[in-house]
Amino acid sequence: MQPDNDQLDVFLSDPTFRDWVRQGGMQQPDAPWSRWLQDNPAQQPTAEQARMILLAAHLPDETVAPEQTERFIEQVLAHTQGQQSRPLLNRVRWLTPAWLSVAAAMIVLTIGLGWLLNRSDPVRPVTYQALLNLVPASQETQNTTDKPMLVRLADGTTVLLQPNARLSYPPSFTAVNREVVLAGDAFFNVAHNSRQPFLVLANGMITKVLGTSFRIRANDADSIVTVEVKTGRVAVFAQADLNRARQSSGLSARSMLVTPNQQVIFLRQNEQMSQHLVAEPALLKSPEQNRDFSFTETPISQVFATLETAYGVDIVYDADALQRCSLTAPLGNEPLFDKLTIICRAIGGRYEVVGAQIVVQSDGCTD
Repeated sequence: MQPDNDQLDVFLSDPTFRDWVRQGGMQQPDAPWSRWLQDNPAQQPTAEQARMILLAAHLPDETVAPEQTERFIEQVLAHTQGQQSRPLLNRVRWLTPAWLSVAAAMIVLTIGLGWLLNRSDPVRPVTYQALLNLVPASQETQNTTDKPMLVRLADGTTVLLQPNARLSYPPSFTAVNREVVLAGDAFFNVAHNSRQPFLVLANGMITKVLGTSFRIRANDADSIVTVEVKTGRVAVFAQADLNRARQSSGLSARSMLVTPNQQVIFLRQNEQMSQHLVAEPALLKSPEQNRDFSFTETPISQVFATLETAYGVDIVYDADALQRCSLTAPLGNEPLFDKLTIICRAIGGRYEVVGAQIVVQSDGCTD
């Protein structure tokens, strides 16, 4: 059953549908949208594609400004109506970060901040075709269109393939692990199964999950592969550890553990991996005691603790130097880095993103 582009427009432009996606979708069986879709099964493929587009673009997150959401929706609608020809999601800023090539260069210069597989000699990059020989007999889906394509696997996992991406997968998952091979750009929403881990092989890097959502960019022509986690946890490791990953339980293979708002950049030539924050960390959990991020004479240590919990990040600072600092400010729905800019101005400091951590430097505050 193919998605209906006209109905896709309706789903994407409806704020109540976007709220339903943000709040968990079908995990709320009594929600109006959940009941409607249960009563209208013919619309479920289109609704699922709309949900995946929103998840992949991070727009369900409450930190995204309303005008940014509307601008993205306008682009989606224009594309589905045939008014634009470029790939849809490639126009969203988080999908095309200009800093990516700079980050790759910085890994080479500051590899001590990342994680290294102790390979100094160049290796021949693993290609999609070579990986096909390592997985069970599979079928292939290739997106030859100019817009995202939704693929549903036998276990309930859904994959949003970007234009030119290819995915090889078995008709059913009967092996110990669920294994697929990817070439290109895709967003995965993996059905949870703790007894049967899900492995994505892509250009020399392997991503192992039990059930979560994440994005992989693995183009044969690129020198790097990236994994960005939306929900849950993933373990990322090099092709050399494939057997160990297959045999280990859970996510215990020698790997780098990646959590929401983090990404891994993998250099194919030397099999080096480095962990970073994503360009725009999303709000993961609204603070129970301070949902609007409004602070009044709040100790700075408490402010940082609130942000760490809400965004799943690690903020490093000198607690002794900042023990007299407090904050009075309504931070509201600003993105995390805008919040940090306001905080640093208040305490006379600055922040830097170092790997997957945020480092705040300040001489402290006077009475």
